[in-house]
Amino acid sequence: MQQLTPIWRVQDQQLVCHLSVFPTEEQVQQWRECLRKTDTIRIIEHVEGADRQLIRLAFQNAEFLLFLEYTCEACWIEASHVEGEKYLPDLRTELQKVC
Repeated sequence: MQQLTPIWRVQDQQLVCHLSVFPTEEQVQQWRECLRKTDTIRIIEHVEGADRQLIRLAFQNAEFLLFLEYTCEACWIEASHVEGEKYLPDLRTELQKVC
């Protein structure tokens, strides 16, 4: 199985994930396990739907929502509150290190 290696870019108050191929369920699980091993990013909640996943993250005193939409093959992160948007560049850097 090929490892999931996302490239994150800050765009319009979001972190947008760029992938050559959209991840399989197994790759997303592997990615979540990778995030769980870090001391800087904490998974608060994980919700799975029929065609999407939502992962609520904590990073630097802010909460973020990671969206995986299978129908449109999109993946992005938004701050839960506008105050968290200032941490997006730091979150991007940390995500690039972790996975």
